[in-house]
Amino acid sequence: GINAEYMGWIYGLSSLYTTTLQPPDDYLNWFTTSMVIPPQHRAVAPEISDLMVFDYILANTDRSMGKNNYVAGGCTRECPSGPEHIGPPMFIHVDQGSSFYKRDAPPHNPLSSEDSPFCRGFRKTTVRRILELKSGHRSRGTLIAILQKDLPPSILKHIGMTRFRAVQHRLDKLAAHLEKCMSKFPKNEVVMF
Repeated sequence: GINAEYMGWIYGLSSLYTTTLQPPDDYLNWFTTSMVIPPQHRAVAPEISDLMVFDYILANTDRSMGKNNYVAGGCTRECPSGPEHIGPPMFIHVDQGSSFYKRDAPPHNPLSSEDSPFCRGFRKTTVRRILELKSGHRSRGTLIAILQKDLPPSILKHIGMTRFRAVQHRLDKLAAHLEKCMSKFPKNEVVMF
């Protein structure tokens, strides 16, 4: 088989680095230091934060800022022909299938290290949902329980429960990391968006 994707249904789709949402080279400092996020990058910072969370939980190993990141709208060079995206530029989170392969955390993700300095710039709704889905929370269920309930049996069988348990384990580790961050730093620095 061939691993590929076709996203022709999304108008105005471009690589991140050809759009107005392109982050500067030092963008990781937004999340690890008290560096102020410049106003022109405030729209992209929560998207990058969510993308790192998404890729960490699913163990996506093949993404970097310059690879497999797409934006609808906001193209500045090498723009696609055809209809344009309507509205402000927006990140399109796409995964081409390099998730779930590993049980370990993705090696190049800043959230993967045991003592990750990534403690700033999370989206409020993302933090709330991670804390709701962790093991032992009294919400509607853990992430693994929701996946078991909502995914088709063929997908569950293909990915396997061992890998789904690894997904839940990474989410639980991320929840503990977020709680640790909120105990060390002002909440308005941890949850900025």
